[in-house]
Amino acid sequence: MSRRRGAAALQLPMLDAAEVDPASSACQRWRHGRHSWRRRRDGGFDKSRYHIRHIIGNKVAEQFVKAHHYLQSFPSSSANWGLYEGDELVGVAVFGVPSHNAVLTNVFPDLQRYTESLVLSRFVLLDAVPANGETWFLGQIFAAAAREGLRGVVTFADPVMRRAADGRVVVPGHRGHMYIAKGALPLGRSRADIVLVLPDGSSLDRRALSKVRHDECGHDYVERRLAGFGVAPRRPGESGEGYLARALPEAGVVALRHGGNYRFGFQLGMTTAERAAVRIGLPVTANPRTIDQISWEQAIPLVASTTPTFATPTLL
Repeated sequence: MSRRRGAAALQLPMLDAAEVDPASSACQRWRHGRHSWRRRRDGGFDKSRYHIRHIIGNKVAEQFVKAHHYLQSFPSSSANWGLYEGDELVGVAVFGVPSHNAVLTNVFPDLQRYTESLVLSRFVLLDAVPANGETWFLGQIFAAAAREGLRGVVTFADPVMRRAADGRVVVPGHRGHMYIAKGALPLGRSRADIVLVLPDGSSLDRRALSKVRHDECGHDYVERRLAGFGVAPRRPGESGEGYLARALPEAGVVALRHGGNYRFGFQLGMTTAERAAVRIGLPVTANPRTIDQISWEQAIPLVASTTPTFATPTLL
C-alpha cells in the first residue's frame, strides 16, 4: 500500500509474520469462531451418514458462517453448498466473486468468470465432522458443480497465525493441505503486503480504508469497528485521511508484514479429458513444504517501520 501524495504520515508498530509449520497435515474444524484440528490418520468419517445439497439463498449459509468462522463475516456469494448429517447442517462451502476480476482471469484465462470460474471463499466444517470429511465434501461439491458448468475454482490459504491482544488465537493459519489432497494445483503466493491487525486479531483491508478515505458507502461501519476499540468519533469536517491517521494508532492497530496467501486452482469437469482441457494461466509451483523465510521482505512498505514498545509482540 504505497504512500499517497499529501497523505499524513502514519506511524504504527511493524511486525514480521509468523507462519505455521507446513510439516503439519492437520485440517481445521470450527465452532463459534474457535478452531480445532483433525488429522487424516484419525479417520472415523462415514460417508453414508452425510449428504450435500445446495443452500438456496444466502440466509442459512450466512448465519452458519458468521456463527462459526473466525472472520465472522460473509463474502459476496454466487453459490452455497451445505454438508448435512441427517437434517443437521454441519458444514458450508461458499463460492463467490472476488474483489478483482484478475483473481479469476489470471488463473483461468479461457473461462467465463462468475459462471465457469468462481472463488471458494469460505469452507467451514463443525468440530463434530470426523477427519477426511473435508475432502469428501469438496469432491461431492466439485462433481455437482461440474454438472452445472463450473470448470475452474480458485482458493487461497493464509499461512499467517494471528492472535488477539489477550493471547487468543483468532487466525490459526493453514497451508491448504486439504486442497492439495483433493488435487489442487499450487500456483504460488498472492502479492506480499501489509496487513493492519486490530487488537481482537481481525484485520482492516484496503477496501475498508478506501471507503473511509473517500466517504464511500460502508465507511460508517468501518468507523463503528474502530470506535469499538476506543477511538473517538470522527470530528465535524475531519477528512477520512486525517481520521485514519488518528484512529489507527488510537485503536492499537499493528502493521503486519505478510508474505502473501498460498494460491490454488482446481480444474473441474465431468471427465478426465474435460478437466485436463482447462488451461491454467499461472506457473504451477511446488507444494508448500517449507516456511518461506524471506517472503515478507517483498512486502510493499505501508508505514514507516518503528520499534514496537512491547518486548514480546502481543499479536503474534
